[in-house]
Amino acid sequence: MPLTQPLKDGLYFLPLGGTNDIGMNFSLYACSHQWIAVDLGMGFGKLPWQEVLLPDPSSIVSYRQHLKGLLITHAHEDHLGGIPYIWPHLRCPIYATAFSMHLIREKLEEFDFIDEVPLIEVGLNASVKLGVFDVQFISVTHSVPEASILSIKTPKGTVVHTGDWRLDPTPPVGAETDIASLRALGDAGVRALVCDSTNIFKEAASASESYIKEQLEHLVGQYPDGNIVITCFASNVARLESCALAAAVHGRKPVLIGRSLKRIERIARASGYFKDIPSFLEEKAVHNLLAQQVLYICTGSQGEGRSALHRIAANTHLNVHLQSEDIVIFSSREIPGNERAIAEMQNKLARRGIRSLTVKNYDVHVSGHPSKEELQKLYAWLRPELVVPIHGGARQLLEHADFARSQGISNVLIPHDGLLLRLDAEQAQSVEEVATRQLVVDGNILLPLQGKAQQERLKGAIDGIVFVTLSQKGKSGITLELSSYGLFEEAESAQEKRIFEEVYEYFFTIHKKAEESSQKKRQDFQKSVKAAVHKIFLRERGKKPQVVLHIL
Repeated sequence: MPLTQPLKDGLYFLPLGGTNDIGMNFSLYACSHQWIAVDLGMGFGKLPWQEVLLPDPSSIVSYRQHLKGLLITHAHEDHLGGIPYIWPHLRCPIYATAFSMHLIREKLEEFDFIDEVPLIEVGLNASVKLGVFDVQFISVTHSVPEASILSIKTPKGTVVHTGDWRLDPTPPVGAETDIASLRALGDAGVRALVCDSTNIFKEAASASESYIKEQLEHLVGQYPDGNIVITCFASNVARLESCALAAAVHGRKPVLIGRSLKRIERIARASGYFKDIPSFLEEKAVHNLLAQQVLYICTGSQGEGRSALHRIAANTHLNVHLQSEDIVIFSSREIPGNERAIAEMQNKLARRGIRSLTVKNYDVHVSGHPSKEELQKLYAWLRPELVVPIHGGARQLLEHADFARSQGISNVLIPHDGLLLRLDAEQAQSVEEVATRQLVVDGNILLPLQGKAQQERLKGAIDGIVFVTLSQKGKSGITLELSSYGLFEEAESAQEKRIFEEVYEYFFTIHKKAEESSQKKRQDFQKSVKAAVHKIFLRERGKKPQVVLHIL
């Protein structure tokens, strides 16, 4: 929903995604009645038919003629994966560094409107002028190349929007963090720091990605015989390079399994990375090699049901078949909410005698997000007057706010999606609550996650469906037909028949009463039919199925 009142002449921040949960990052800034957007990500639903979740853009659609551009901080799905779905509602230019832009182009090529999208590639540490906004892309280390912190200078003050970041002193891939530019921002004055909270519960900084490369090389060497699989986040280009180098040290050939990994390799090479890494083998090529000659790198570290590793664990993959005593290295962290799916997949592997090596016992992953130690350094460089925690659930945002106050920053605002904040006032404050929601990609359309269609589908999935068809023959003859979906096993046909007969009997009783009663009572007839089905099925099956009533 759009804002209910016009904005005064100030500097405003409106998060529409990324401050209730981790993912779906989508932030808006307004100044002098002009707007910019930062990131447009996607998330993943918890139900099988809700694979892709998106932030709702309706709050900005009414102002899109004033929307100067969409700026992308880095090439992760939770920061740019929503572009192909949401851009038609925004229709503004997109600004990103080369690596992110390659990925955006590939995504848009799968849709019909790529030629309509103004795509402006931004150099590392370059600046762009968008109306009253002067934005600088400042290089920062992360788990994907060319990540940027955004310095957003306006007539009402400067905002630093971090995106995802960490401080890696020796990144094996990509540029180092531009600390000099961050210090310069602090010297010039920073009104507000809008900052990543993902890893706020970690005290000390993570090790360098270079250390993980050494650990993977060592670990692969401990298993000279049999198959080795390493699963990691597809977008972690440095980790792919580390895996390839570990394979080379021990005479193995690296093989990529999964479309997203192959896409990232293609984009990395097009962007100038992997210059010293030979091409990865195709899956089919492994049939001519021994198990100890191959290192598989695959998707599925989060237990995704359609991923390569999920099929490998179920032994249904066409080209990869593991044996007892083979190993799978989970070079990743468990994203909150995925613990059960990951455990189920690891149990499938274990039942076949395949070992899973994880961060619980081995140094095989480092976070791409800042700890308290790294946040403390950023605060010291920028010296912000105000801190606004983003990128996290309520627990992360609250912890980040408390930590900021402990560092002497008294002006802290905890946002949530849809809460409009004014940043330039002497005491920053919330201004208005904007109605917002999450959308789900349903086939080729977008639907509200909590809307009628999704609720009905969930109801049918949990309690089953009973279809009731009423038809009239002549002036008084009524027939009733019943069928069900998701309620009975094939062997329960006798019980299904018995329950349906009871529904028939109940129906004709209430139908006769409806004929004899007033018009108002007859209007309640449909409710009575549904209530009868619910009553009988609740008693007999412990379920209140969704009732689909057709009257012919």
